[in-house]
Amino acid sequence: MLHESEILARILMKRVKRAIGYVRVSTGTQEQKGQSIVTQREKIKAFCKRYEIELVDIVTDPALSGAMGYEADDLSKRPGIQEVFKRRAEYDALVVEDSSRLWRDKAANVEIVRFLKKQSVELFCIDQPDYEVDPTDPSKYLMTNFTDIIASYQRLYAIRKMAENRKSVALGGAMPSGSLCFGYERVPDGKKKKAAIVPEQAEITRAIYRAARCMTVSQIAHMLNAPGSKALALRNNKPWTEQYVRKVLKNVFYIGVVMYGGEQAMGKHTPILTPGEFLGGALGGRSLLQPHIREWLGMG
Repeated sequence: MLHESEILARILMKRVKRAIGYVRVSTGTQEQKGQSIVTQREKIKAFCKRYEIELVDIVTDPALSGAMGYEADDLSKRPGIQEVFKRRAEYDALVVEDSSRLWRDKAANVEIVRFLKKQSVELFCIDQPDYEVDPTDPSKYLMTNFTDIIASYQRLYAIRKMAENRKSVALGGAMPSGSLCFGYERVPDGKKKKAAIVPEQAEITRAIYRAARCMTVSQIAHMLNAPGSKALALRNNKPWTEQYVRKVLKNVFYIGVVMYGGEQAMGKHTPILTPGEFLGGALGGRSLLQPHIREWLGMG
């Protein structure tokens, strides 16, 4: 908890009577470490009760993980913080567990701090002693900026570790995240899921590769979109565009290869195509495969 005398002084000087709380959890790991939404809400309620500040509301933003990558923390995609901005007339202070709940990078920091200063909103970070948006004391200024730098470092470090872990898992042959290509579906495999072949879709995939030996992409798309086409039905009547056909004819997943970050590895799923079937129709042929994969598949 912040120093009692300093909190009281700020409350009196800024005439703080009403506050809005803001809570956010970035990752599942933070939930486990006690930074859950419930924990943050209870801290904010206790803080306001202790200092006799009317708590107008507690606004929540959904979990945002490090999967956002190295991109800037886009505040327009955080409805909770946007609500805090819009409801300025209802409160004098913003209360959070710590500053990292508000921002994890400099761009977000600048935008939120600009709002707080312009609107004369007092910020209370419960778990960060002496944290102030615009400190005049040199020591506090140093600690405030140091705290923000540490938060940015932790975010970047978490992003890097998550990326490394995902790459390790993917290149170990695990099923990729996101939607699977035509011909496969996710099925239960113990506590996880695995990629399984959809027989009818696999049949169409093989037919596309056979057709590619003597037909253009445009001709193949026209054939697949013919009225009453089984291929059309298997895509829920979504048209087979030339772009989608090209995507199928360049997908190394069909011969058992997974990709992550530009690197290839042999996956654990069952291939739909043999190396010969793939090379016979693939747009780009052998060039789609990295040397170590060609060697593994016996393509020289």
